[in-house]
Amino acid sequence: MFARIQIGIVLSIGWFVANLPVSGAFSQDEAAAPPAATAAATTQEKGASVPVDPKIASMLEQARSTYVPLTDERVGEAKRQLQRDLRELDQRLIQSGQERRADWHKFLMWSELQQQIAAAKIDASTMRTILGRFTSGEPGMEWEPVARARQSLRSFLHLALLKGDERARDSFEAALTELAKRHEAFAASGQWDDAVALGRAVGWLDRSRMATDLVAAIHQKFGHSNLQIHVSRRLAASGVEDDVEDTMPVSENILGTQLEGTAHTKGRISLALMPDSKRASMRILLNAKTESNNVGYHGPVTIFSRGWTDVSVFKNIHIDSTGIADEMAHADCDTTTVIDDIQSQICLIEKLAWKQAAKKKEQSEAIGNHRAEVRVAGRVDSQAAEMLEKARDSFEKKFRAPLLRRDAFPRRLAMATSESALTVDVLQLGANQLAATGSPPAVTSGDDLHVQLHESFAGNLSEGALGGTTLTDEKVESMIQEQTGNVPEELKVTPDKDPWSITFAADQPVSTQFAAEGVTISIRGRKFTRGDQEITDPIKVSATYAIEKTATGAKLTRKGDVEIDYIGHKGNLSVKQVAFKTFMRRKFEALLKSEIVSDGIKLPGRWEHAGKLVVQQMQSGNGWLTLGWNLEKAPVVAEQPKPASQVVATP
Repeated sequence: MFARIQIGIVLSIGWFVANLPVSGAFSQDEAAAPPAATAAATTQEKGASVPVDPKIASMLEQARSTYVPLTDERVGEAKRQLQRDLRELDQRLIQSGQERRADWHKFLMWSELQQQIAAAKIDASTMRTILGRFTSGEPGMEWEPVARARQSLRSFLHLALLKGDERARDSFEAALTELAKRHEAFAASGQWDDAVALGRAVGWLDRSRMATDLVAAIHQKFGHSNLQIHVSRRLAASGVEDDVEDTMPVSENILGTQLEGTAHTKGRISLALMPDSKRASMRILLNAKTESNNVGYHGPVTIFSRGWTDVSVFKNIHIDSTGIADEMAHADCDTTTVIDDIQSQICLIEKLAWKQAAKKKEQSEAIGNHRAEVRVAGRVDSQAAEMLEKARDSFEKKFRAPLLRRDAFPRRLAMATSESALTVDVLQLGANQLAATGSPPAVTSGDDLHVQLHESFAGNLSEGALGGTTLTDEKVESMIQEQTGNVPEELKVTPDKDPWSITFAADQPVSTQFAAEGVTISIRGRKFTRGDQEITDPIKVSATYAIEKTATGAKLTRKGDVEIDYIGHKGNLSVKQVAFKTFMRRKFEALLKSEIVSDGIKLPGRWEHAGKLVVQQMQSGNGWLTLGWNLEKAPVVAEQPKPASQVVATP
């Protein structure tokens, strides 16, 4: 399932710009490498410049005199934390059973890890192999005790290697030099690659627990949200609100009278957003009216009556970064009955029955109301349980767990609701990454859906979700088929074509640049295959698109060809390199098409009847992409009303 997320990041960026719907893992080689070694040497695109921060510049100068050699005590502290987290993990594994515990120990190389912790000097190769198990992204790696042990293992490994490195001071100086260089470069040009390299330098200092004040200042400056989503109540409600109508039998015993008859219910389901600053809170409401014709049997007496019941039900649902929660439904019913006739073969009994019916009318209505409320609330909870379970399962298995396994879950995923809208605020930020330097441009229009995306988002997310993974031609074909239903001929997998694959780079495997001149999409790979051939030279694939709003939707037009560049390569290319470059250009020009056109977003599932989302605004610049859509009014189509019995119980 996670493969779908991984491939989608690559294949959907262009579609994302035209059709947007609604901390990265370290590479193993980062453990103690100087930050300059991890900076990507890439062609840079112009972005949003940010003035040099005098406070940071001053702190940089002061930081050069703050170097303190790493002590055994600091490394020992990291080791003790790792040991505590491993003990806690093992206690949880013991509770899961010996067989499962043994499987986990084998996979995590538990014995080897304990030996390394006990050794006077760790073996870097062995420890990196063990860390690779903890960062494998396999199911189960999202488990909280594993995640804590993983972070402690990273910290201990980095500090242990740094303690034994005679060049530790040189690495510290290199980090500050790189930081100053990239800080000034980013201030001058706004090229996000400089910010990426700046993040690497800051990350190294942070993991080394050096220049902590400087690190905090840069995190504060580059720590703003990089994705914001606004959904109007109208859009949210369009997939929920519906009319309900149903006719169903009545069979009820109240105060010894057996009622039989028919009830007809008509009503409407609606959605209300509840003001909540800490989560998305919504209320599903059902307001309905039931009319019934009943015949009651009580001994020798037959009672003919009619009833009217006003039904009001609501159920509250809450969504936050941990998942979906709900409250039990609450129902209110108000019943009024009219007795049309009472019949009995004995006149006296008939008269007595009229008197008794009058006396017990209020009590009978109260009993009927209570039973109806219990039934209605129960059915709403029962119907909602299945749908909510599917939603929870999808959220956990397709989104939260896969990202947690690779430490790629957003640093902040905050949801909130007002009476008019649902908002989502995301900070996608890994341990050695940076995010936006400020808030996105102000949005003045009241679109049903607007999305503001900073250029740091894709790169930060892709490092955790895609870094080091392999995308095959079969996966590409499958993803395009799922996304568009139409696979370009060049990307179809056939017996007469060489199979191919790309293994993504650990650093910025997918990145975007949002400038006034257009949107640039870049893909970085560290290994490519074609048939039985392989090339391990790092390659950057990029394409720049001009974006425009058209009369019917949106259009992206590629500027020139897809560019294929060997990262950091100097001099002439070999024959093999040229052949691979030509081959990959053909594949990616089919993937990153020369023109991408959209006439709107077709909404899925229950939202389909509301019509398309039609683009209202498209704006790229200063590192932000702002997109807005409004809901197109759907044509009125007569259809069979949904049975009210699916959501209410007739009183």
